[in-house]
Amino acid sequence: MRLLGWSLLFAGAAIVACNGMSTSESSVGSQTGALETYRDGCDADACGARPAPQHRCVGGYAVSVCTQARGTCGWQVDCADEAPPEYDGNVGVSSCDVNTTAAQACGPLPLYDDKDCVYGFIGEPQCERYGNASCAWSRRCRPQPCEQTGTCNELDRSKLGASCDAENPCPTGFTCASISVNIGEHVPPTCIEGDVCSALTCAAGLQCYVANSYPAQVGCGR
Repeated sequence: MRLLGWSLLFAGAAIVACNGMSTSESSVGSQTGALETYRDGCDADACGARPAPQHRCVGGYAVSVCTQARGTCGWQVDCADEAPPEYDGNVGVSSCDVNTTAAQACGPLPLYDDKDCVYGFIGEPQCERYGNASCAWSRRCRPQPCEQTGTCNELDRSKLGASCDAENPCPTGFTCASISVNIGEHVPPTCIEGDVCSALTCAAGLQCYVANSYPAQVGCGR
C-alpha cells in the first residue's frame, strides 16, 4: 500500500542508469532486489539516451522507471512506499529567497515534461535548497491516486462551515481549521463545529491528527 500520510512529503530522488538492470514485466513495477530502478516492458538500453528525471515525490520515495506506458520507452518517476537502500533521510530542505527575482535565487524557470512522472506532477515548482547544494527549481511527482488503491480518506463536507482567518474568526463552538484530505486535495481554513476530526474519515491504518496551530491543521497519518 502506498503512503498517504504527510510525514514523507519531501523525499530524495534515487537516480541510476538503465543499462544492465534486470527487467520487471509488471505494469505496476514489482521489484526484486534493488528498489531504486526498474523497467516495464523495455529493453536494457531503451532509456539510456535520456537522463532519468530528478524530481522528488509527495507521499513516498522517488524511484526511477524505464517504461513504455505512454507509447515509447522513457524514464519516469514513480513514488514507492519504501526508501531506496541509499536513501539519506537527513538531507535538509529549505526555501530560497525569491523576494527579489526568481532568476537571482534559482535562475529561469525550466520547462517540465509531463511525462516525467508516472502519475503526473502535483503543485507548482518550488525554488529550494537541498542540503548544501545551490538553490534550484524543484517539481514533485504524485503517487498512485488513492482511488486506484482503495485507500482514500473521506471528507464530510456537511461538517464544513464558512471560511475563516485571523480577521474572520469562527463563532463559539466552531474551530477554524484547514484539512489535508488526500494528496492534492486540500480544504482551506474553514469553520468546523465540535470535533474537527468528525469531518475526516481516515483510511485503514491511519488516524486523524490535529496540529496545534492557527488555523488548526487536520490530516491523516500513522
